[in-house]
Amino acid sequence: MILKGIPDPNTRAMAIENGEVDFTVDVPYSETDRINAIDGINVEKYKTPRVYKLDLNLKHEPLEDVRVRQAMSYAINRSDIAENVLYNVGEAAAGPFLPTMVWANKSLKPYSQDLEKADELLTAAGWVDTDGDGIRDKDGKPLKLNLMTYAARPGLPPMAEAMAAQLKEAGIGIETEVMEMGSIDDRREKGDWDIYLAAYNIAMVPDPEYILTNWYMTNGTDNGPGYSNSKVDALITEARKITDLNERYKKFNEVESIVYDEQPMIIVAYYGCAIVKKDYVKGYVFDPTAHDYRINADMYLENKS
Repeated sequence: MILKGIPDPNTRAMAIENGEVDFTVDVPYSETDRINAIDGINVEKYKTPRVYKLDLNLKHEPLEDVRVRQAMSYAINRSDIAENVLYNVGEAAAGPFLPTMVWANKSLKPYSQDLEKADELLTAAGWVDTDGDGIRDKDGKPLKLNLMTYAARPGLPPMAEAMAAQLKEAGIGIETEVMEMGSIDDRREKGDWDIYLAAYNIAMVPDPEYILTNWYMTNGTDNGPGYSNSKVDALITEARKITDLNERYKKFNEVESIVYDEQPMIIVAYYGCAIVKKDYVKGYVFDPTAHDYRINADMYLENKS
């Protein structure tokens, strides 16, 4: 078996089409139907425990204002993104956990696009378009934000562009940048960023405490936005001590409800995975807990010419 690292989704698509590889993952999602129609190649789409989310730098005005964050969430059309950007390799998301996970707060529903609600919230926060240029402003400062992402996961750059267009409808100007991870890390370390779009795994540990602590607890390992809520901290701390799973999950569900309202990170969509393989590749079984995919021991090539 020969394993090749191919970071670029377009290059992965070319490699499977020209016979350079027999198996790959996550070609551009806009290409999945076309590639699946090619004789000798098949595409399989799966749901995975990973989410696309926007981290918001809460140290920056206006993102420190919960009304602005809520307005942004209302401005995003998640269903449209799932269907027309991800090509149904994924689905609209509400909370950080897939609804099929036993500990997920199943009462949460994805924010639906509501530009009137977004307008109401932004106006209440003092952001209005005073000069008619289509971008809201406050105290002479335009509501313009930077959005960083990376290209290794094929859904990210087109999602960034789609959300920039949707946020523009609400009067929020977004400049998107597709960058190398090293540059992103450097900008985040310096605090020189507004929004960061990325895909995150949510099944590293089979319990919600891991994600909720790291993302939402004050000074959590992955709490890049700098979110802090004493009630959230207390609920997580209390839940850690509870051994009855139903009671434990109730506490965590309450955390999910709070961050759903406060939107320190905007959960956009649940991640999907497109497996692309030659027809002669047999025995593949998708592992939903893997980061992307896992080559299993029962795979084999049948009558490869």
